Amino acid sequence: MLCTLGVVMGLSFACSALPYNTASDSPYARPVKPEDLYYEEADQGPPRIEPGDSLEVVVRRGGGEERSLVTVRDNGRVYVGSLDIEVKNLTTTEAEAKITEQAATIIRNPRVEVSIKQKRIQLRKPRVFLLGGGIGGPGTGTFLASGGAKLAELDRKTSVGQLLAQVGYNDYAVLDDIRVIRGDARKPEVIPVDLQRLFQFGDRSQDIMLKDNDIVFVPRQRIGDWNAFLAKINQTLILLLGAQTLSPEALTTFLQKNNIQPIQVPSITVR
Repeated sequence: MLCTLGVVMGLSFACSALPYNTASDSPYARPVKPEDLYYEEADQGPPRIEPGDSLEVVVRRGGGEERSLVTVRDNGRVYVGSLDIEVKNLTTTEAEAKITEQAATIIRNPRVEVSIKQKRIQLRKPRVFLLGGGIGGPGTGTFLASGGAKLAELDRKTSVGQLLAQVGYNDYAVLDDIRVIRGDARKPEVIPVDLQRLFQFGDRSQDIMLKDNDIVFVPRQRIGDWNAFLAKINQTLILLLGAQTLSPEALTTFLQKNNIQPIQVPSITVR
């Protein structure tokens, strides 16, 4: 479900400046990584282990076995006996190999089985914010400083291109100069996205998958120095990046306090 938001600039929240570096070698900018890229859900392969997953780990040696139920911690690691092992983003087969390798340093010829007993429970749908004058249909190309944003609640894994195709963009949108702003408000990642390749040539090499609380900025004019520009809107970025921990009730209060009126539009259809 998508909600159109009118974000009022100059909000009453006290915000400190983000430490953006206006130099071209800003530590917050980074290129697209392979794990960022779009993929078809049918091509995902076996499920991968994530923080919050419950795993059953069985370690056999000789005629005995040790069976334990562990939860993957926020840092992606689990305790297996006295071993502290990172399993984040691994398949169960890969986790078995890694645990076997490390267990072999303390026991002879271990045999390890790993299974996912329960995937992480999401208390709410992932939320994504869209900003910039390139968002929306013709005639809606107001620049960020004069307001306008959208909030998307995602029902499934969604790429920037899929989301923007549903939300719409106007004739002013600079599709090859989009940025996804992600992570902690004091040290965010700024990832370039080129959707001109996707919409013109079907090239998904710069169409990245969205994560919870991402900010997608679609400019209506080319921005020469992104770091300097992001520094100018740092209060808005702090506000939105900090919304990740809000419960549905707190989010409703947040919208009301800032005079933001949600308008429902059709759900995203992924093709």
